[in-house]
Amino acid sequence: MRWLYLYFPHLYAETWSPDFRETTPIALVHEGASVIVDANASASRSGVDPGMLLNTAFCLCSPLQVLPIKPHKQTQAMHRAAQIANRFSSWISLDEPDGMYLEVASMKRLYTSPSLLRQDIQQAFSALGVTVLTATAPHPKAARLLARSNIEKDVNAENFWRALKLLKLDRLKLESRIEYKLRKVGLKTIYDIAKLPSCDLAYRIDADLALYLDHALGRKPWRPSPFTPPSRFKKRLDLEQEFESLQPLLFYLAKAIKEFCLFLQERCLISQTLEVRLIHRHQPPTLESIRLAQGDNRPDSWLYILNKSLERIELSAPVVMVELSASNFEEAPQQSEYLFAHFNENIAAEKTRLLNRLAARLGSDHVHFLSLTTDHRPELKTQQTPLPAIVKHPLSRTSSQPIWLLPSAQPINIETYKLLHGPLRIDSGWWDKYAVRRDYYVAVTPTNSLHWIFHTPENQWFRHGFFS
Repeated sequence: MRWLYLYFPHLYAETWSPDFRETTPIALVHEGASVIVDANASASRSGVDPGMLLNTAFCLCSPLQVLPIKPHKQTQAMHRAAQIANRFSSWISLDEPDGMYLEVASMKRLYTSPSLLRQDIQQAFSALGVTVLTATAPHPKAARLLARSNIEKDVNAENFWRALKLLKLDRLKLESRIEYKLRKVGLKTIYDIAKLPSCDLAYRIDADLALYLDHALGRKPWRPSPFTPPSRFKKRLDLEQEFESLQPLLFYLAKAIKEFCLFLQERCLISQTLEVRLIHRHQPPTLESIRLAQGDNRPDSWLYILNKSLERIELSAPVVMVELSASNFEEAPQQSEYLFAHFNENIAAEKTRLLNRLAARLGSDHVHFLSLTTDHRPELKTQQTPLPAIVKHPLSRTSSQPIWLLPSAQPINIETYKLLHGPLRIDSGWWDKYAVRRDYYVAVTPTNSLHWIFHTPENQWFRHGFFS
């Protein structure tokens, strides 16, 4: 097997702080802590570095802006990165909070060289404004060590040993007491440590360090646990200010909708419902169920109906947080494209878009579909449903029954008709109070119109429908 490691040095900041790459000095700390975890280039030029105390950082850079790292947003950032990485490998393992392993040996047929794969991954994350460092190696811990040391290479076992000569001890992030022991005996690089017998290193220095190097060098097998993507979509938007109107929220919701559609597309799914919770500070949340007429996974359909749905909401209090969730999904229908461009008209997609726009304007409660029932009585053969009917078998094109039925049967004078086909006996409903026993005929009028008529045991004739 072959492994690729992705290291995101500024994942949290680049995901949640659009100004991180600007000239404003910004630093990140964990909630309730006072140690700098990450800093942008502007803060670094003022001398602010990770590991520095917050008070010291303010002495060096008074206009420093401090952002707290929230655990749930950190997890969301990792899952968002995993969705992107899932395009390139089916085996992903998270190395939280800022890295992940990808098994890439199975991608050789698509990528003739690891450099092409790494290039595509770089482009995918650059489009989102996320910095990523990559490295490939025969073993997962080896790729991790290279990527986190900013050595973006594709190495084999022999080249990995050469790379270790360039890595100082501080790349291992060891405890100070362990690093002191190593330097005391004259060991300066990771290569110097790796040459030592594992048993001696474990006994004299540290057992965890010896095990880590055994995994990185392949002396002992180690494989990361695969990451299983969540089976439901949930997104929480922590707003930086209170919103008294929903229109300014559309910018934030549009980004969340795009993530939702990406979630569906990567799993070849569609969804018809999306739950939106508008959370207020001192009042119960406002709940809104966004419902499409037909399932879809395209952002334009969801953004259109979301915009129309928000127009109908009257806020009782300012919004401080928004949650989006969805758990009911269906498999996306398989579609074939036409070979020639001028025939490339996706009728099903256009129908879905039209129905969803009707639902957005009229409300999903006012859009219904016709579906067939198992009842043989014509007036009860169809029913209205909120979901489109699933037709398992194609309907006959030569049915003896018309599509257009009258709301109720009308008495007629049979002498003005000429019978063409029939009779068709329908004897049903004996189990309820609407029992019928009719003989249906296809008949023509003097004006050559085809009608569907029936005869009752009481010797009465009625017109029930028309043929087109």
